[in-house]
Formats: sequence, C-alpha cells, structure tokens
Amino acid sequence: MSQETRIPRNSEFQLENDELKNKLRILEAENIKLNALLESSESMRRDLQKTAQEVMFKAQSEAIQFQVDRFKLKDDTFQVETIRALHAELEENRRKIARQKERIIHLK
Repeated sequence: MSQETRIPRNSEFQLENDELKNKLRILEAENIKLNALLESSESMRRDLQKTAQEVMFKAQSEAIQFQVDRFKLKDDTFQVETIRALHAELEENRRKIARQKERIIHLK
C-alpha cells in the first residue's frame, strides 16, 4: 500500500490566499468599527464623568446654601426672640413708669 502525497496546484494556493485576504479585510473592517465604538464609549464615559462632577458640585453648592439658609433662619429666629424680649421689657418699663407717675400724682 503506497500512499500518494497530493501536491496542491498553484490555483488552489491562490484561492486559499484570496479567501484569507477577504477574511483579513472583513476583520480589518470589524476592527475599524470596534475602534470607533470604543472611542464613542470613551467619549460617552468622559461626558458622563463630567456630568457627574457637575451634579456633585451642584449638590455640594445646594448643601452649603441650605446650611447658610438654616443659619440665617436661626439668626432671624434669635433676632425675633430678642426683639420680643426687648419689647416685653419695654412694656414692663412703661408700666413701671406709669405706676411711678401715679404715685407722684398721689403724693402731690
């Protein structure tokens, strides 16, 4: 039993070479598409990161403004309470003066 080794013809090599070239072109086209998709996703990631930073900055600014407003409200409340206390003290002093005037009038 002898085994014959078949030697491919030049046209078979050419056909295989053409098929490999076509596959290579397809892979290169896919590579271009994937690179474009990667660049697009990187761009979207950068945009999202920028947006997240802006949102964080805005949230921090609003939190600071809330604290400022809260402090102002406490300050306003303190001022109102102080004014009420001073007003009550003024009324008490007016009553005292009125009583003293009555005593003076009765003493005359």
